[in-house]
This record gives sequence, structure tokens and C-alpha cells, in this order.
Amino acid sequence: EEIGRELTSTLDLERIFNLLLQRAMGTTGATAGLFALYDEKEQGLRLITHQGYPEETVASYRDDLWPLAHGIIGRVVRTGEPALVPNVQEEPDPGSRRPDTVAQIVVPIVKEKRVLGVVCLESNRSQGFSKDDLHFVSHLAEMAAIAIENARLFQQVREGRDNLQAIVDSIHEGILVFDREGRIVLVNPTIEALSGIPPEQLLGNTLEESVTRHGPRLLEMLGYSLEELDRLSAQLHSLSEEVEKHSFILAGTIPREIERTATPVRNRQGEVIGRIMLLRDVTEERHLARMRQDLTNMIIHDIRSPLTAVVGGIELATDVLQDEGEVELALNALAMATESSNQILHLVNSLLDISRLEAGQMPLHLAPCPIADLAHAVLEQMWPLAERNEITLQADIPSDLPPAHADRELIH
Repeated sequence: EEIGRELTSTLDLERIFNLLLQRAMGTTGATAGLFALYDEKEQGLRLITHQGYPEETVASYRDDLWPLAHGIIGRVVRTGEPALVPNVQEEPDPGSRRPDTVAQIVVPIVKEKRVLGVVCLESNRSQGFSKDDLHFVSHLAEMAAIAIENARLFQQVREGRDNLQAIVDSIHEGILVFDREGRIVLVNPTIEALSGIPPEQLLGNTLEESVTRHGPRLLEMLGYSLEELDRLSAQLHSLSEEVEKHSFILAGTIPREIERTATPVRNRQGEVIGRIMLLRDVTEERHLARMRQDLTNMIIHDIRSPLTAVVGGIELATDVLQDEGEVELALNALAMATESSNQILHLVNSLLDISRLEAGQMPLHLAPCPIADLAHAVLEQMWPLAERNEITLQADIPSDLPPAHADRELIH
């Protein structure tokens, strides 16, 4: 019963093996004993715990493996069959590590026909062990196999968890995973950056417990209000299959626009076992989208002016060509239409440059641009339309006005 409690309360193999060895030696009256684990790759035994052997005998096996080529222990590991030896002197190759050993029990620790280790007991008494002792030690070996398997499974789970945590930690988006009881079981550093709460203070707690301890900041980070806490908790406990997507503004020194996606977590059988929330900072993305829309609207709006100039210039040229004396005026109007057409082409090219702007690769060819030149260019562009409508345009610009530092092509 004590050993059973230890098996369920700890994964420390040395502690468990010490307890098993004490029980084995106390029950059988052995004078020495050991537990060792089999290293399949190195083909040897790694000593875990021992009692009753001279220090100089076991010292060399703390770093080196126990060889399997000789002795009763080696034979048991190789065959997987236990050995009850009443008198080791009758064995051609006993391999005992105590000169006064008479009887020996060696039992393999086996799991699914695979040898995991060995338990060995030695006695200086003739007929020191019975079949009942062999049966008892075999039972202890079975318990040792369970302990080894539990430790191995725990190590696999821990490695898998650590690998998953490493992956999650490298993800830029905030990740929060809840189990079927609504407790937080996985958090990444982005959550701490958004909420200001260290992950270790969230793990293992429900949302209610976290809010009670840290205040409503966690809820605000998730885009919920205190009034919605009960509904959210019920959703987590009910293992909802709903996939939810929602955007909200997270207040702060610099407000952030957050997109929250909540979806169920399923096991291999497709059963819902929890819920995951993904928080993605879309501030820059949405800002670029608005910039793109504003730029598109601006360009479309700006296309109207040169297009109107093109139409006005052509119409004016058509009218004046009917009068042979106005050929020069018509040529000027057609030249202005050509210039305006080129401006439209520039604007269309600007539309194509939007994708480069989004990628942060929009080149700017900055140079001093005299304000007077820019103003006169606008006047020339609008002259045909003004002429047609009998409007006089003029520029009144101070001569000492400093130039603008700009990209002339983009200003057009």
C-alpha cells in the first residue's frame, strides 16, 4: 500500500527504487541488492540504487555501465527470464560482486516483453531465497516497470509540452488556451505584453479567479466587459463549438486594434476538450488598409481634373479649328490635352504603386520644388477648362517663398 501511494505521488525513479529495494531486502532477508536500468543503445545497465555492496565495488559503476557479457545478471537481461540461484558457486559464471554471496535472485523488469532493467538480491546464507521470495521480488519488478513507464510517459508529455510552448512563444499573436474546466493551461508572452500579467500568474486559474486577482484588465485584453464575464465563463464550461471572430480597440498609451478569434480545441476523436483564443494586433494592417483606401480615393478624385482638362482641351481645339486664324490656340489646347493625358498615366501608375506602399517599399524621389512652378503647372492644366468657361486664372506667389521638398511626380 505504501509503495502504491509512492507510485502515484512521485515520478522520482531513484526514490521509488530505494523504497522497493528496502522492501525487497527486508522481506527476503537479503544482505545486498540493487536496481539498475537497461541502456539498450549502450548495451549495459545503469546503476540506480544499491545496498550492501562495498563502496569500491560499486564506485566504478556510477559513471560506467554494468556489463552484460557475463554473470547471472547479464544472462537474465539477455533472456528476459528470472533466476533463483540457491548456490552461486555451482554457477559457471556467477558474476557476483560480493565474495561471501551464496544465494542470488535476479528478476528482469519487463514491459511488453521489453527488458527495462533488473533487480538483483544476494544472500550470504545457504538456500537464502525461496520460490516465495522470487514471486515477491517479481511482483516488485512489475511495480518498478509501472514506475519506469510512468516516468517515460511523463517525460514524453513534458517534452511535447515544452516543444509546444516553444512554438507558441515564437508566435507573434497572443494565445490563450482553456481546458474543459475553463482553466488557463497555455499562455504565450504576447498575452503578458498585452495584459501586463505574467503567464505563471494565469496558468491553472479560471477567468473568474484571474479577474478577481488582477482586476478587469485581462477581460479588456480579450475584448470583454465585466458584464460579459458570466456569459464567457458559461461558454468555456459548456465546451461550445462556436467559432467566434470579433474586433475591438484595446485602450492604452497607444490604442491598439485587436482581432480576437475563439475556436474549440478537439482531441483525435473530434471531441471538444477546451477552447483557444487568438489575439492578433491588426493596428498596422488596418491603418495600411485605410491609407490604401484614402490614397485610392485621392487618386480617383485627382484623375477627374486632368481628364476634364483633356476633354476641355480637345473640345476647345475642335471649336477653334473651325476658325483658321486660331490654329495656334488649337495647338496649345492639344498640347495641354497631351500633358493632362500624361498626368492621368502617372495617376494610374500611382494606383499600381499601392501594393509597394503597403509593403513599405514606396520610393520617394525628393527634391526642391519651387512653389511657383507647381502653381503654374496647375494653371496650365486647368487653362482649357477655364478658357471654355471664360474664367481667368492667375498665380500670385511671393518670389522669396522657399521651395517645397517633395516628389514632383507624386505631387502631380
